[in-house]
Amino acid sequence: MATSSGDDRGGPADSSRQLGDGVELKALVAAIPEGWSRARIGEHSWGVTRTTHADGRAISVDAERLGGTEALGANVWITSHGALMRPCEIPAETVWQFLRDLAKAAPGPLRTGN
Repeated sequence: MATSSGDDRGGPADSSRQLGDGVELKALVAAIPEGWSRARIGEHSWGVTRTTHADGRAISVDAERLGGTEALGANVWITSHGALMRPCEIPAETVWQFLRDLAKAAPGPLRTGN
């Protein structure tokens, strides 16, 4: 598989283009407040952390199921071509599904703090 990053594991552009578009990704990530938040997805509570770097051009999203062992993370870059995602050691499909479920579960701002 050819990628824009030049490696055979799939680059950020692959993750973004295969499963959603940069506009959707940017909106999903923008809906997560900076810092730590608690969200309920289905029967489980999650702790979600969003950290913004490089004047908003790079965003890290990390989540862990509270009281469980599931965790996920991804880095998102905001470029002139749109938002690009690189998941951290998990399939991109898992991150996309989590972000979409998170958006459905929290139509308003996520609850921050305890």
